[in-house]
Amino acid sequence: MADPEDIQIFRCVATNLAVRDLLLRLRAAVQARGASEEDVSTVEIAVAEALNNVVEHALPDRPDALITLRLMRDRSETWIEIEDPGRPLPGMCVPECQMADVDVHVQDLPEGGFGWGLIHAVTDALEYQRMGGVNSLRMWFTHATSGAVRNVTDLP
Repeated sequence: MADPEDIQIFRCVATNLAVRDLLLRLRAAVQARGASEEDVSTVEIAVAEALNNVVEHALPDRPDALITLRLMRDRSETWIEIEDPGRPLPGMCVPECQMADVDVHVQDLPEGGFGWGLIHAVTDALEYQRMGGVNSLRMWFTHATSGAVRNVTDLP
């Protein structure tokens, strides 16, 4: 488990512009903690997709609602926790990893449906819970150079 002193907290309101600013601050923080450019990009992509889902689906009519993100990182792993007071995930669980069908004619390509598949593809573990009207999504990333083994019970 991460030491509370090693946790960085970021907050923003539920708008696309505020999320973009949070992502810039998160990128700088992950870089400052010594992550490779590949690891920084991986974390950024997954978090951007998750935050996009929060703004579009959990809080579509509440742009003033507060989103909280916690960053914990050590030499081999990064943990991200996103909390929001929005609508719960359908089924009260992380959606399954389903990639959109792209084996179709260009005009039939879907405009969406890639987010959760992408999040599953770049994270090593995901955990969702809802308590007291607050959604909590935790993502765990093992860095390419660490050789650590994925184990969801190791989440902080």
